[in-house]
Amino acid sequence: MFLVLPFLPASNLFVTVGFVVAERVLYTPSVGWIILIVYGMQVSWTAVPRRKSWITTGVVLLFVLGCFRTVLRNNDWTSRETLIKAGLRSLPYNAKMHYNFANFLKDTSQPNLAVHHYQLALWLWPGYASAHNNLGTLTIDDQAEYHFLAAINAQPGHVNAHYNLGRLYRRTNRTEQCIEMLRRCVSLDPAYAPAFRVLARIATGPATGELLRHVIHLQPRNPDALAEYAYWLYKNVTCCYQAVRMIATLNLHSRHKLASSLSGKWLPSLRYYFNAMEIFPSHKPSLIGTLRILRSRGQWSRVHQLIIR
Repeated sequence: MFLVLPFLPASNLFVTVGFVVAERVLYTPSVGWIILIVYGMQVSWTAVPRRKSWITTGVVLLFVLGCFRTVLRNNDWTSRETLIKAGLRSLPYNAKMHYNFANFLKDTSQPNLAVHHYQLALWLWPGYASAHNNLGTLTIDDQAEYHFLAAINAQPGHVNAHYNLGRLYRRTNRTEQCIEMLRRCVSLDPAYAPAFRVLARIATGPATGELLRHVIHLQPRNPDALAEYAYWLYKNVTCCYQAVRMIATLNLHSRHKLASSLSGKWLPSLRYYFNAMEIFPSHKPSLIGTLRILRSRGQWSRVHQLIIR
């Protein structure tokens, strides 16, 4: 009884363990197991004095085996790849293991092998929503739609599947379905900025600006979002009153000082380009956008400074 009870939390009998090799869950039970072994050795040492040499030999052997196993296990932790492969060797029929390995293959630009292991994961677990979603990102349009819909059917709250399906509909010129799917996406997660960015690209007029401003509110340190809004401002903002309001919010940074010398309608756009470059100094879209504005204002010396910096 005392040997079994400590391991029940990691047994999946009462609560599903959220990871495959539940080593972290086994830390505390292992302490109880060690205490039981030490207590048994202490009792044997006292009760059977003639077998002390056996007990000593057993302890030394157990220690050596433990060290050897630790060295082998440490090799598994050398990299993400070795760790995942070790898990796959231990549990070749576990869907999560094939899914993790497929993710690694996808991240390392091995799409064909990734597709194979996603398919194995789905063969082992047909309702695996995340595997359907990730497989959909690696397949052609009809197959991708099937897998995204399968992911949504298996897990209706899967935000990424809704987003990916919306992007697929946009790519295949099904705009109404795209908007519907993206709206579902943001209803599931109101802070999901990528969906708002796609909606902004579909929208026209002031609605685009409102959506892009909302993206910046959600991700104030995303240089891509800042540059995208800056470009929209560059193309659309002509209100000098808004420019004056923007001046009051500028920092004392040298590039912001530069903006004060330019005419009003370009200031809002420059402000966001500068903010993006403060976060990521070599951000190419922001640099190009800044150069475009400076060139249009005849600021050739500053264009040259930005190019050679």
